[in-house]
Amino acid sequence: MSAAVDVLAVMDAAARGLWVEGEPVNPYAADLISARAAVAELIEAADDLVTHAIGCEILLKVHQTETVAKAKAALARVKGGAK
Repeated sequence: MSAAVDVLAVMDAAARGLWVEGEPVNPYAADLISARAAVAELIEAADDLVTHAIGCEILLKVHQTETVAKAKAALARVKGGAK
């Protein structure tokens, strides 16, 4: 496994260099902001999934289904919508 990294902090630092006085200086500046939001959503969904999977011996089927659906949607978003 690779070393731990604060992905959101790295993306924030990279984004700072793509804007000058509130204007993008790189055509991918807005895409980086969208990508950061997708990664943040994925991190939250994965964290919720792990917390519920490890923290509970018995999950209510509805809650488990919602948690898995949230994680799947976040993963699909990070993959560009591919399933």
